[in-house]
Amino acid sequence: MSILPTRRAPDSAAPSKGVAPSSEQRPGKKGVRASVPVQGCGGKEKMSLGANTLRNFAKLRARKTCKMDEHDLESVCEGRVFDPERLEKLSAFSKLLLYNLDVVHALVEVSSADMFKALAADLILVFKANRVEQSLIHWALVREVKRTADHATLFRSNSIATCLLSQYFRERGTSYMRRMLEPVFEKVALACDHGPLEVDPNRLPAPSRVECNRNLLLEMIQQFLHSLFSSSAAFPSTLKIVLQNMQKLVKLTFPELEFEIVGGFFFLRFLCPALIGPKSYGIDAKITPHMQRTLILFSKVLQNLSNCVPFGMKEDYMIDFNILIEENEIRMKEFLGSLANAPSDGSYFVSRGQKGDTEVIQVAHKNEALDRLLALAEENEAQVFEVLKESKEAEVSKQLREVFYPPAPARSASHSKVNEAFASEEDQLLCITQLLVSEREQRRALQEELDHAHLLLREERDMRQELQAMLVHLSEEMESQIRHRVTEALERHEIRRSSLESAEPVRREGPPLPRAQKRVGPPH
Repeated sequence: MSILPTRRAPDSAAPSKGVAPSSEQRPGKKGVRASVPVQGCGGKEKMSLGANTLRNFAKLRARKTCKMDEHDLESVCEGRVFDPERLEKLSAFSKLLLYNLDVVHALVEVSSADMFKALAADLILVFKANRVEQSLIHWALVREVKRTADHATLFRSNSIATCLLSQYFRERGTSYMRRMLEPVFEKVALACDHGPLEVDPNRLPAPSRVECNRNLLLEMIQQFLHSLFSSSAAFPSTLKIVLQNMQKLVKLTFPELEFEIVGGFFFLRFLCPALIGPKSYGIDAKITPHMQRTLILFSKVLQNLSNCVPFGMKEDYMIDFNILIEENEIRMKEFLGSLANAPSDGSYFVSRGQKGDTEVIQVAHKNEALDRLLALAEENEAQVFEVLKESKEAEVSKQLREVFYPPAPARSASHSKVNEAFASEEDQLLCITQLLVSEREQRRALQEELDHAHLLLREERDMRQELQAMLVHLSEEMESQIRHRVTEALERHEIRRSSLESAEPVRREGPPLPRAQKRVGPPH
């Protein structure tokens, strides 16, 4: 049985200049996908499996470090299969990219601002899959601080550093954000049944409700702050090290922003966007227009509190919230200081043996992200080399040129062995596929046995409950009958005793009466 790889047909629409096209839009690239019939399914079902994905997955299964269900397995098996030539290019480009951040700098320089978000996502995926994302984040922090002349615009523009940090915080801080904000959305939804908690008299038809809304909003914000200030221990340590490095770098150039930068980024780029747009953080909350206005007011207070700036006459309807800012100013500074205090024992680093199944799925798509980055560099080859020339990185330019134009391999006796190895890859792929299908069938059989055992246990539990109810009912009935019989016996005994006492003659006191003498005489 042979496995024939099939090329994807390119889309008719050509990608715009300067934008890295996807794998489907590049007819000249070598990415292919292998369609493999799944045995045991009647020949109707097919799986698309990537050779690298399957190889990595088989290794993880052998080490017993991967615990995935069928849904996760299908997600892993969606990766593209690259031919050996493209894989060699991706491997060489990956080493150059990870350990020479000048290549990242060149990719950023040849990209437009509207490409930064997608570029940041690919960079984070590649660097995080190789567990060196902290070096990328540090490079972005240094770049942002050096290129900012006015501290008022620091981390506030749509720069590559802002996109990288926002993407990284979104991936690492989703669970923390969900834990913090889900109770807020529930309370706001209950409070906004009949309208938003509006505090601007010009927006309300009945200005008399301003004070009531303001008091309710103050109470909700204070409850949230109490929960927020006690959540520092739950904040991810990997994000703490980012905020700590950010604070140190900003302090060198803008000493007056030592504490403000942490609060500004945490609230402006992390918490408040999730508060107003929770879907981007994976929080399933239905935001109505009334809730949206209330959450905007909520975020206004949090941003001013993070900067310790009271409201002024520009928003005079918010002046009453200044008392909350004054009362929580000290606690806010302590909280922001704890966020920028990463553990010194290096516990924020997770070893390779402890990575979870979600990260295994992300690693399966690393090559696709690498392919998009390499395509971007190839399409803008002249500009990339110009940027590297300006940076005086001749050695990096030479290595990148070797990636673009690898030297032809010398023909030797080992060349045939290499071809044989590539030819045997098809058989290895089939073998691994059969193992995966067999394992899935075994898992399905075990699941059926487990379901049957659960059914038997449920029936046994119901039977025990019925027997217990019967025993309780029987004991109660027997107790009632015994009590009734004892009562009847006592009543009969009492009646008999009473009858005996009434039949016994009454004894008189004193001497016995003389007997009547017999009368002798003539009969009448």
